[in-house]
Amino acid sequence: MRLQPETTLELPPVDRRKPLREAFGLSQAELGKQLGVSDASVSKWESGKSTPRGDTRKRYLAFCKAAEEILKEREGGTSDGATTEEE
Repeated sequence: MRLQPETTLELPPVDRRKPLREAFGLSQAELGKQLGVSDASVSKWESGKSTPRGDTRKRYLAFCKAAEEILKEREGGTSDGATTEEE
């Protein structure tokens, strides 16, 4: 079995990371606590100075995906790409 490199688990662009965190109304410290890392680590990820690795990367990616869904809903779309209609 061939293992896939970690880089295949693509992170959102640097300029998208902070808005994703803010979609949940979390500070860097709060997100770090949920992911088991320091607020300094979250800050470095958001600035592009470093990236999460291993299981932390997987948890951060799951968080980013959920945050993307929230932002899509707030912007008037649904997770499947359809827009919602108001009556």
